[in-house]
Amino acid sequence: MAQTAQPRPSDRFIPWYIVGFFVGFMALLGHFAYVAISGFNGVVTDDPYEKGLDYNQTIAKARAQAALGFTSTLAWEGGRLVFTLKDKDGTPLTGAKVHVMLYRPVHAGEDATYTLKPENGAYAAKLALPAPGLWEVRVHAVAPKWHYQISRRMVLE
Repeated sequence: MAQTAQPRPSDRFIPWYIVGFFVGFMALLGHFAYVAISGFNGVVTDDPYEKGLDYNQTIAKARAQAALGFTSTLAWEGGRLVFTLKDKDGTPLTGAKVHVMLYRPVHAGEDATYTLKPENGAYAAKLALPAPGLWEVRVHAVAPKWHYQISRRMVLE
């Protein structure tokens, strides 16, 4: 005579395990949906259409700057930023107002603006950086007959 197998007492919870799995899975998907909806909205810049229209002017200004034939160097020398600007003949250009904007690509909130002073055919200033590391350095030089700008990533310590 064969004995029939009796269900174990824990077998009565199997349907609840299945329900619990799907309830947990739905809770996880709900959390992902909440994060997706409440997070980054995709807007990178305000007024993108107007800025797009202005891009042709930006290209024209870049071509005008290239036509000047200016050359520049940007160096970090012992806590000082030194910017030199020369015309196409190699003569240093003086008499400009030079501003430098520093941006941290990896850390917002430490941006700074400085004015470089004329110094022996160059422009320089001692900068008090909030922290050493990688910086985006944007130089804007303005004179009555021209303006010049460059952007460089530099490690400043």
